[in-house]
Amino acid sequence: MGVLDGIRVLDLTRFLAGPWCGAILADMGAEVIRIDRPGGEEDRKLGPLVPGEGDSVMFINPGRNKKGITLNLRSEKGKEIFRRLVRISDVVLENFPSGIKEELGLDYETLSKVNPRIICASVTGFGRRGPYSRKVAFDPVAQAMSGIMSYNGFPDNPPTRASFPAIDVCAALYTTIGIVLALYHREKTGEGQEVDISLLDTAVAFVANHGAPAAHILFGEERGRLGNYSWYNFSNLVRTKDGWIYLSGVSDPIFKRLLKVIGKEELIDELKGDMNRFEKREMINEMIEEWSKNKTTEEALRELEASRIPCGKFNTIPEMMKDPQVMERDMLVYVEYDAGKVPISGNPVKLSKTPPEVKRRAPRVGENNREIYCGLLGMKEEELDELKREGII
Repeated sequence: MGVLDGIRVLDLTRFLAGPWCGAILADMGAEVIRIDRPGGEEDRKLGPLVPGEGDSVMFINPGRNKKGITLNLRSEKGKEIFRRLVRISDVVLENFPSGIKEELGLDYETLSKVNPRIICASVTGFGRRGPYSRKVAFDPVAQAMSGIMSYNGFPDNPPTRASFPAIDVCAALYTTIGIVLALYHREKTGEGQEVDISLLDTAVAFVANHGAPAAHILFGEERGRLGNYSWYNFSNLVRTKDGWIYLSGVSDPIFKRLLKVIGKEELIDELKGDMNRFEKREMINEMIEEWSKNKTTEEALRELEASRIPCGKFNTIPEMMKDPQVMERDMLVYVEYDAGKVPISGNPVKLSKTPPEVKRRAPRVGENNREIYCGLLGMKEEELDELKREGII
């Protein structure tokens, strides 16, 4: 039994941020019902398709553990069926921009009249308020607007986005936290509420936590691109005889141990202080690479780890998939498809009493229509057939 067993979530989200939130909740035991328009949504086709399935490799990870139904929310009959589902559910998860959700009757003000205990979680590009609330966005748009891209990448290159969807994934985490907090509030008060998460808010929080706005106000600093160096300390990706490793010499005690490993202990006084080392990062990098270029990756890591220097091997994706730590922590879970066993993400949240589980693959379009409509809502088979003929489901 999962920690969220008994919680029902209606998932209307597309692409990654909202769907990944739904997957996290489902991993923790919630009954998450993915609602597609009849025929399926466009996020099922983003990227290469899993052979024999019709859904993309980008869809199967955030689609796992969910049930799948179809429903035309632009029809009056579809809206009424949705309201019936809302009456017996706990959470509505959606990512429609302001304006569209009100038009469809999916806003909290409308749904709370149907079920005062309902929690409406919205994860959108810009949130429910503000001059951009009706605009749409994806992860890279938030990266660009937040300033992240202004100091990501190498000095001679144009502004560069992170190639992995960091903003989407973290927005999913914030949405999950918001839902769990709202459920806890409801336990105490009996009332639902709205959870409002945006991609831009998430990205700006990244930048602020990195100190960039504060540094701009206090010191007039406008960050540039440093490549693989870190700000305000020495950290970098360095070459070995047969590959690359990343190491972090942050703080005087760690850097002192690093100098001892590379045989430069005489520079301890000259290189005291993280800001000092940040300013002298090129000189330090040359010293370290002079040491590392004559060692294999395994040899370099062994010496650094023996002195407790934070470090790690640069992995390609195939190498990461075979990493013993990744395997031990069950961070890739293999799910059976017609094409064979396909890896999707394990859940990073490890609970000792109620651990998350991946129990089922992503649902096909409308796979659970009969279970939900006939079983949960008590419709008759003839009603279901009529809804299909009318294009409602």
